[in-house]
Amino acid sequence: MATLKGSRILVTGAGGFIGSHLVPRLQAEGACVGAVARDAEQLRASTGTVRIVVDLCNEDDTQSAVTHFAPNIVFHLAAHPDRSECFRQAASALQCNTMMTLNLLEACRIAGTHLFVFGDSTKVYGNAPVPYSAAQTPQPLCSYAISKLAGWELCRLYQKLYEIDVVSVRPTIVYGPGQGTNLISSIASRLLRGETTIQLMGGTQTRDPLYIDDAIDAFVRAAERGHELSGEVITIGGGCEQSVYSLALKVVEACGIPANIEVSEAQLRPNDTLRSFCDNREAMDRLGWMPRTSFEYGLDQTLAAMQQTV
Repeated sequence: MATLKGSRILVTGAGGFIGSHLVPRLQAEGACVGAVARDAEQLRASTGTVRIVVDLCNEDDTQSAVTHFAPNIVFHLAAHPDRSECFRQAASALQCNTMMTLNLLEACRIAGTHLFVFGDSTKVYGNAPVPYSAAQTPQPLCSYAISKLAGWELCRLYQKLYEIDVVSVRPTIVYGPGQGTNLISSIASRLLRGETTIQLMGGTQTRDPLYIDDAIDAFVRAAERGHELSGEVITIGGGCEQSVYSLALKVVEACGIPANIEVSEAQLRPNDTLRSFCDNREAMDRLGWMPRTSFEYGLDQTLAAMQQTV
């Protein structure tokens, strides 16, 4: 197992949720970190890093930035987010996510980067049977998942053609302080705004929330074992399958704000994932990793951070 101390590590999407937590962890490991974002404002909290402002959709600018920093390792977390499906969302997800990954891989080939850690998503499995496994055939149900699957296939292509070590880390829904909009934050923010009725589109769907600190630990371990894991997919989750209705009840209880939860199965989206769950046996085998944070503790930390910004 390699140490990350002294490595030159580039993190794309450094101003995003996962990236903003990964950067200080890598610094604590003794790495020299290049924090990449499209907007300088997104990097205002990236202290002690080499701040790199670049649009990864631009091939020439990406090659220039990566070549100048000359990373040993790249964590590719930048992505157009998953949103309600429509033509514009599909076009943006496919154009941005696929081209960013391709441009970055080519820049890494030119710069001589050794390891490319791809920030993937279990959304690529869609309604495949749970628990998710790396060997399962992907069944993407949204353009975001399709773009992630295409990005990973590009990683595998570059591994074959140019012998760059590539690893996919495929998490379930990641939550924690500083998170963007997801199921947990959406419910909590409505409660904190004073809403007393929470309407759910469906409710029987299941999710497997993964706390941010545990997710970061898995990403770091994947990089430490990058060479031996090259070409592999690592699926990670919180290890506890819960219904959306049950999650909503826990958020309401943790907020301490009385509210009614209304479930409407008729509003279930046609491309919604019905079950999402990782039992993490593969991650334990390949990374020596298991989640350590209980959902109750993680939820308390998340809500405390949200309340400070209200």
